[in-house]
Amino acid sequence: MQKFTLVLLIAALFLTGSVIAQGQEAPRSSEGLGRVLLPLDPQSTVQDPPRRFSLFPTNPALASAFHAPAAELHVCPAGPPTCDYATIQAAVDAAVPDSLIKVAAGLYTGVNDYGGLAQVVYLNKGVTIRGGYTVTNWDTADPETNPTTLDAQGQGRVIYISGNVSPTLEGLRITGGDATGLGGGHWDEDAGGGVYIITATATLNDCRVFGNTAQAGGGLYVENSAATLGSNSITTNTAISAPDGSFGDGGGLFLAHSPAVLSGNVIVANSADFSGSGLYVGFDSHAVLINNIVADNRITGGAQGFDCGVFVGGSSPRLVHTTIARNTGGGGSGVCAFSWPSASAVVLTNTVLVSQTVGMSVWAGSTATLEATLWGSGAWANGENTGGGGTVVSTNEVTGDPAFVDPAGGNYHIAVTSAARDAGVDAGVTSDIDGEPRPYGAGYDIGADEWYLCIPLTSTSIAGPTEGLTDAAYTFTATVAPASTTEPITYAWTVEVGQVGNLSYVTHTGGISDTLVFTWSVPGTRVITVTA
Repeated sequence: MQKFTLVLLIAALFLTGSVIAQGQEAPRSSEGLGRVLLPLDPQSTVQDPPRRFSLFPTNPALASAFHAPAAELHVCPAGPPTCDYATIQAAVDAAVPDSLIKVAAGLYTGVNDYGGLAQVVYLNKGVTIRGGYTVTNWDTADPETNPTTLDAQGQGRVIYISGNVSPTLEGLRITGGDATGLGGGHWDEDAGGGVYIITATATLNDCRVFGNTAQAGGGLYVENSAATLGSNSITTNTAISAPDGSFGDGGGLFLAHSPAVLSGNVIVANSADFSGSGLYVGFDSHAVLINNIVADNRITGGAQGFDCGVFVGGSSPRLVHTTIARNTGGGGSGVCAFSWPSASAVVLTNTVLVSQTVGMSVWAGSTATLEATLWGSGAWANGENTGGGGTVVSTNEVTGDPAFVDPAGGNYHIAVTSAARDAGVDAGVTSDIDGEPRPYGAGYDIGADEWYLCIPLTSTSIAGPTEGLTDAAYTFTATVAPASTTEPITYAWTVEVGQVGNLSYVTHTGGISDTLVFTWSVPGTRVITVTA
């Protein structure tokens, strides 16, 4: 990340607001910026060193303090007076529908007994809970820099969501959940160690769900819900069997009777004793999965565990641009279409399906329709591409090396030599797991990632005035270099006012330059920062 700082000092000489300015440019520095979920095609980012715009007020009464709106609540470990609440549950209890609960970085533990259950947060309201803030900046969320961790410490679930509500969770780390003794599953097994969702239309974006345990849905359990899961990392969760050997399904997550939409998720390194080590889609779940990675999950139940990766039972999901690789244990299938409690019908389009004992396993009575599938070759070959006694219809097949960038390190982006490049079909998906546009090049790439020739940013600059008056408009333009930098480019503008703190935060996505217009009515120091 490069930072470009320009200091603009503006002093008000008269009550009319006339000003005199000085300018100063600070040196640049750079550092790499990794991906949030995996080190997937990392690109350099450039942050313009802040432009400082200083105005000295002639009247202290002109100063104003920031107050959160009534529907915005702040949570931090210290609690009042540093913030509004010390626990997320207290903020949820106080919130009205559509409130935004901003949670500062820190560790949030301790379970409550709401609903006769045990969880860190019991949620039955349509509110948004967003992590990644600090007690000195409630405007800009940065979950990577400011991790917000909810840890049940094995004493219950982390989050329980129910009711006819539509809550949203963003930028949270969800761990330490254990559903033992809490029931709630389709057969009343202990379900949803990390997150349990029933009937609610919940949305989870940019969360990390890891290190949770249940008999069904170690990471997440979703039932009777049109939930939306986007850009989450679901890793190292476990679905364990009961003492009699039953259950142990859906290590990463379990869907039941749910038309959920999963987009851009990384479902990696989870385990299950019986089936669906990464994902279990069952009981008439017509889910849609787009741009997901399901890899390195494993069945741990020995001979009793009979399937791996993605298990489909009595459901009709559609998987588009999915990367499925190296799921092991049990029957070793990448995807299994099982004919219980009724027949399954699975549709897979633009799928990387490699390094499995059986790539696609279909039981008698069920069907799988595949279009544009990359079957691995060499070290990435499946033992068998398809198996079982069901019906498999496969068109536009490709066999070759997926050429993942660093699978041992969890990086399932494809390299320039990948056989997946330009080998897919138009499935109506216009971006990949990183939000980069599809297609790039001669055609659509198979799998979750679209290969790009990435030309990184080397510098950025801000052009704008070095003096000005209050109540006048000032235009600032940020430009990156080189002009051939890979687009799209995201610009994050931050404006700070002297010692008052952060005043404004705006994010745009566009080309090699971006422009904003500011107007200030209060004299003072302005520090303008652009990160690209």
